[in-house]
This record gives sequence, structure tokens and C-alpha cells, in this order.
Amino acid sequence: CALPISVVGLNPMAMSLTYAAYNDVLAAAAGSIAMVAAVQWLKQGPTRKVGVVAVACSAAAVGTRVSGLVVALPVAAALFVGALSHAHHLSIAEGPDPASSMRRRARVARALRWPLVLVASIAASSGWFWIRNFALYRSVTGSAYLMNRFGRVPGDSVVRQLASPHGWVLQVVRLWKEAHWGVYQARWFVDNAPWLS
Repeated sequence: CALPISVVGLNPMAMSLTYAAYNDVLAAAAGSIAMVAAVQWLKQGPTRKVGVVAVACSAAAVGTRVSGLVVALPVAAALFVGALSHAHHLSIAEGPDPASSMRRRARVARALRWPLVLVASIAASSGWFWIRNFALYRSVTGSAYLMNRFGRVPGDSVVRQLASPHGWVLQVVRLWKEAHWGVYQARWFVDNAPWLS
């Protein structure tokens, strides 16, 4: 067991690919756990434990990949709907009585607590990154800088990018440079490691 681990650990290409895949795997795992917690919230009713898991995992999914927002939005909606539907004495036909109207508003306000906690936790954990991007690139995503850096034309569709031979050649060149840099790092590591001499 130690031999394969050490071979993979010393392989610079494995290390350079692992760091890129790690965020994807972490976002997928956190997003999946958040969705399961949201379904449990809807089916069994709101509990603090399930709410904390849904909020924390949604924030982790967004913190690792901005595409985690695709998970966070339905989780926030599920937290709201679940809290509202499991509220005590919920009745749609309570009538025009002012007291019942106040009770409905209070239930909606209570149901909004968990989605607001979710938004606040995402803002607290990932907001610094978006503020940093805006300060550096004058864009929350930094996409204008990235488009300029990688020679991409704004407004190109995904299909057009995939059909462009230039994009594929650019990817091969980048892969070659990364693989070459990894070989260089491995040589330096072997040449300079005191325990190998």
C-alpha cells in the first residue's frame, strides 16, 4: 500500500492534477450533502442539526466553486418552504382576520430565518473573494481579465469555443507546459533532497 502512495505522491503530474480535482470533488460532496439535508428538512421537518448541515455544506460548496450557487439556491428555497410548511397551525384559509394575518406574517418571517442564515454564511465565507476580485479586476467574477488573459472573445458560446481549433491547440500547449514544469519540479526534488543522497 505504501509503494503506490509514494509513487503517486512523488509524481508531479499527479500533484498538479489533484489540486484542480480536489475543489471539484469537495464542491460535489458538500453540495450533495446539502441537498440531502434539504430533502430531509422538507420530509421530516425543520431541526437545528439539519439546518446547520444544510447551511454549512452549502457555504462550503460555494466556497470551493462558485458553481456551488446552483446548489445553494434550491437549498435556500427548501429551507424556506420546509420551515413554512411545517409551521404549527399553518392554515391557508385563516380568513381576513387581522390577527390571523399577523400570524401568517410572523410564520413567513420565521421561515425566512434559515435562508437568511444561509445567505449570511455564504457572504461571510466567500464574500471576501468576490470583494477581492472586484478590487483587482473591477468585476466580481474577474471574467474580463480572464477572457483577456486567455484570448477569449466575450459572448462566445460554449459550442463555438469547442468548435474552435485555436482553443484545442491552446489546451494542448498548456498541458505540455504543465507536464514539462512538473518534470522539472521532480528533477529538482530528486537532485536537492538530502535524504536521497
